[in-house]
Amino acid sequence: MRLLVSITAVAVLTSGCAPGAIIYDASRKGTVSVAERILAQTHPGLESNAAAECVIAGMSYGEILKLGTSDTTKVTAQSRDLVAEVVGRPKTAECLAALPEASVE
Repeated sequence: MRLLVSITAVAVLTSGCAPGAIIYDASRKGTVSVAERILAQTHPGLESNAAAECVIAGMSYGEILKLGTSDTTKVTAQSRDLVAEVVGRPKTAECLAALPEASVE
């Protein structure tokens, strides 16, 4: 079912329709939410929202849709694996390395 949703979302996104933008925006928000929680655990010294933006920038539209249309209320092994894969990509790693350390309050 998720595959069907992702394929439909990609088709709508590439057609230029406004609903495609809505689907992508919702998927992106879900992806940011999951990525923030994962990165808070794996990279505690970084501000999680900025780190999540680095990860999002390193993802393809399909990956954003895949993660964003999954159950974003919890971190799964699949979501953790996908984020870890993206973190290992050179551009994402460079982006993360350029971030300042999170402020301690």
